[in-house]
Amino acid sequence: MSKNKKLDIDLLVDGLTCIDNYSNDGFVNIPTDKSALHPARYFKELFMSELIKDGVSDEDIVAELDLSDQNFEEFLNEKAMVTSLLAQRLCVVTDMPAAFWLRAQSRFDDFHTRVE
Repeated sequence: MSKNKKLDIDLLVDGLTCIDNYSNDGFVNIPTDKSALHPARYFKELFMSELIKDGVSDEDIVAELDLSDQNFEEFLNEKAMVTSLLAQRLCVVTDMPAAFWLRAQSRFDDFHTRVE
């Protein structure tokens, strides 16, 4: 469904506009000194818009992720967390490793635990 690309997520991370580390695995490390965004934000901004441009419908995305419409909406609205299973499904749809999605969720959770 997607092409394997290295991401530059500067525009999606609050704070300074630099990426601390790139890896050779096709994904970026999310810096710990910046406020973390929910993984759904990365999905919406970096992948979903491209999939829709390529003619993939919302229904196709929901089917590929094997989620109910309600669960998909909760994810997009940043009310559902990325589990191991969802991370694996996101990997299939985006070609981003499941570890990226789990790390993004962990950073989001850690940041919001510290802030609260």
